[in-house]
Amino acid sequence: MMTLITGRFWRSVFALDAPHVLAGARPPEGRYHHDSQPALYWSPTPEFSRSAIDAYLRAGDAPA
Repeated sequence: MMTLITGRFWRSVFALDAPHVLAGARPPEGRYHHDSQPALYWSPTPEFSRSAIDAYLRAGDAPA
């Protein structure tokens, strides 16, 4: 089932991944998808987008 949504949405990605921002989440499983399921994670504000990845950031990661 698909639902059409419109508006401005935000996604935090590592700078090196920026050219592939619409490629979707990388496998394997993510927060809300299983391996081999395509998924895009978007947030309604830049602040929510950043806080959504805070738990995954580690010292030495590339800039997000």
